[in-house]
Amino acid sequence: MWGKTTRGQRETAYQPQQELVFHPLLLHMIDTAEVARAIWRRALGASLRGRWARAWGVDVDSAEAAVACLAGSHDLGKASPPFQVKWASGATALQNAGLRFPRPIGTAPHGIVTASELPQILSAMGISRNVADHLSRAVGGHHGALPAYHDTELVSEVVSEVGDDDWKSMRKELFGRLAIVEDADPVLATLATLGDVPAWTLMCLAGLASVADWIASDLDSFPTEGRLDGALQGTLPSYRLHAEQRAQAAMDRLLWTSPPARNGRPAFQQLFAFSPNSLQQQIGELAVDLGTPSLVIIEAPTGQGKSEAALYAAHLLTKQQGRHGLYFALPTEATSNQMFRRVVRYLSKAYPGYPVNTQLLHGHAALSAELEALLGRSGSLLNPQGVGDEGATNEDATPNVLASEWFLPRKRGLLAPFGIGTVDQVLLGVLRIRHFFVRLFGLAGKTVIIDEVHAYDAYMITLLNSLLEWLAHMGSSVIVLSATLPAKRREELVQAFARGAGISEAAEHDHVSASYPRITWVTEGRPPRSASIPVDDTASRLIRLRWVSESDDPQGLERLGQSLDSRLLGGGCAAVICNTVAEAQRVFRALTPIFTSQDAGDGAPELELFHAQFPLCQRQEIERRVVSRFGKVGSEGVRRPWRAVLVATQVIEQSLDLDFDVMVTQMAPADLVVQRAGRLWRHPTTPRPAGPNDAELWIWQGHPDQDGAPSFPKGDLRVYDEYVLLCSWLALRNRDRLRIPDDVEGLVESVYSESDCPNGLTSEFSLRFRRAREVMLRHRDLYEVEAERRVVRVPAGAWELFMGERQLSEPEDDHVEVNAALQALTRIGVPSITAIILQGTENGPWFIPGEHRELDRNHRPDVDVVKRLLAWSVRISHHGVVRAMSGREGLPPSWRQSPLLRGCRVLLIDEGGLGRAGDWIVHIDPRLGLVIEDATS
Repeated sequence: MWGKTTRGQRETAYQPQQELVFHPLLLHMIDTAEVARAIWRRALGASLRGRWARAWGVDVDSAEAAVACLAGSHDLGKASPPFQVKWASGATALQNAGLRFPRPIGTAPHGIVTASELPQILSAMGISRNVADHLSRAVGGHHGALPAYHDTELVSEVVSEVGDDDWKSMRKELFGRLAIVEDADPVLATLATLGDVPAWTLMCLAGLASVADWIASDLDSFPTEGRLDGALQGTLPSYRLHAEQRAQAAMDRLLWTSPPARNGRPAFQQLFAFSPNSLQQQIGELAVDLGTPSLVIIEAPTGQGKSEAALYAAHLLTKQQGRHGLYFALPTEATSNQMFRRVVRYLSKAYPGYPVNTQLLHGHAALSAELEALLGRSGSLLNPQGVGDEGATNEDATPNVLASEWFLPRKRGLLAPFGIGTVDQVLLGVLRIRHFFVRLFGLAGKTVIIDEVHAYDAYMITLLNSLLEWLAHMGSSVIVLSATLPAKRREELVQAFARGAGISEAAEHDHVSASYPRITWVTEGRPPRSASIPVDDTASRLIRLRWVSESDDPQGLERLGQSLDSRLLGGGCAAVICNTVAEAQRVFRALTPIFTSQDAGDGAPELELFHAQFPLCQRQEIERRVVSRFGKVGSEGVRRPWRAVLVATQVIEQSLDLDFDVMVTQMAPADLVVQRAGRLWRHPTTPRPAGPNDAELWIWQGHPDQDGAPSFPKGDLRVYDEYVLLCSWLALRNRDRLRIPDDVEGLVESVYSESDCPNGLTSEFSLRFRRAREVMLRHRDLYEVEAERRVVRVPAGAWELFMGERQLSEPEDDHVEVNAALQALTRIGVPSITAIILQGTENGPWFIPGEHRELDRNHRPDVDVVKRLLAWSVRISHHGVVRAMSGREGLPPSWRQSPLLRGCRVLLIDEGGLGRAGDWIVHIDPRLGLVIEDATS
């Protein structure tokens, strides 16, 4: 009974080079079982192993044997006519042995056959049919979709799909031999006492079976052993020993193992090379008192070291709770890149001398120089057939922090012990896409840090609530970070985690009494609690507000520039934050005649533009330059200019450690205004120019109406709700200063309390306010409904996981930041596409800008070409261009074979940087980035 076939790609003792050879099904099942054991022992923490064993009512060793055997049984459905007939030589041998192939042969996928037929075998061992059904469906879903009830019932009703009694006997014999060789017979009988199994164990079993199958399918690690002209050498027990050794070697090559537990509690300063502040001290004291699982919400102003506090807490939780890693989720690729560097530094100190497997996870992670350096130290690539991707190499890396190329694809990336990347990667774990359970399995038992939660909209928050419920259900701990979090949202997070953890005490929890800044936590066996964080003197800041209105005349922006010029006569660094790329480009153009110096004292221009719509290679270079110019003075590579102005979008709003002397911001939601203000006078050690003794925030608004309320550009209203903008203006309009942290909580609550329009304003404004509120509520309801439709809920009973609605139809491509369809699953907003900028014409040769080698459109590009292509990718959200390019064919068919390029489009430009998309002219300008103009005007 064959399980795998391949053309002989290597010389073996059994067959010549080009002979078609095979691997017996039973041996592949043993291979997979042994890989599952290796993952269980080496990659899962003691906390998760113990929790799983208790859930199944057995000890840890027995749970290991049961999990290994069940994972190995994933391909039992291959012992059926629809699968065995696929190899003619094998089918002929089986016919000669007496097995009958009915006519016509069925087409049932072997995973569904496993889910249909394995329950009868398990039930015969005394396991209840309910539990047997659930376990079988979990392992039968190893190709990405959990078999639904109607799928397996359909197969069971058609005898030709699964074969006659001889085939049934064969399947029973295969499983019986697997159970014996894996010492699982007595353990499986013990499971007969279970009336049900928790849904989280089924998710982990499905994920573990899938991953073990991928690794066991690697021909280098598990070579073919079959031949049709003779028996295998040795016995099954002896083969199991070989499979065990191969599984261990594969895990070594993958660098997939949890770091060892260290004795003693490391000092904060030992891990981060500076003394802890009051927040970090308090978090350290709290972490040692938490149970499993736990949720911690940290609310504090920007610049207070929340990231280091979270890493320290995660480190202590890992040590005391037997956890096995963490994932740090951030809102954008840029913030993920910067956090990756910080986490790598932490890991090198936390696990000195130990090879720590770390991943950067987002659509363009392969272009990260830091990740590439780590990959250069990771050894050879384990690349199973059908699931591998090309990798990359470089020369140097932090000595003990390494990366394994096998984890690069996003569906596998969360399996790595340590990961840093976009929040989209974890949100995909609760969405109905293929292999969502692999992502959940990768997060089980880990500590997950979720940063900048205040930046998420109603749709993402609904997904996040479901994710928290699943993480708690699986025994994971979560640390949520936010500068400004409305009380209602905080309460939703607490309740979601408590539901997953089964913490009934949280149901009575309807408010948090501790004042901002605060820590809120919920852990098993206790009601939610909160505590205020003592504020260090350096954390308290007074920010003076100045309102700036842009007139209708063209000189409005020029006057803004002149005011900035006057403010910076004595030097200093200013930021102008705009809400859209088009607005940032308009401001940059207006300020260019005013700030003309090409050397701001650090060798770079006085005026610079930074937004997300530069080609990636240019954007990464700008990001590096921005951090080196406006980062923390004293940090490696930071050289502060004497006088400079950075015009930017929200790319500098979150997680980037930047420090400015004065800031201009377009009107934005009040919590984001506070977030932006966190980049003002951020570090007390930064030398300030002569002038005002306090930080200055200029709030720049459109031409006000008779109530003084600003008008909002159409582009702004595509980004933010008009209702929230109006509430923010009402909350800020009479202020001339902002005290941080004292004013933060009251300001945020006044915006998000969803109250009616205050008295004393004109009827026209009241009408505008009420209409905006109605639109906001309608959109919020729609987003929540849409999120609920797509999400995989924690089921009341395990059977709900296998209802027909769980059939997965979304695209399998796992590059969420590149693939527009997946992008729309994790974020509701303006549609966008990823375009690759190339020089050339539709029918002529194509070139990467700046290169003179013609690209081959007929062959799949190699790793180097893929990287160079992605370096010239840009995310486009302009509605007209997106609509025009979405109607195009996209990439050449050969290029779509690359998982890093799938989902991209090609935008062709001439040598002057000009291209066309429908009615729009697209220009790639070295200073402005992507410029889009109407070709019809």
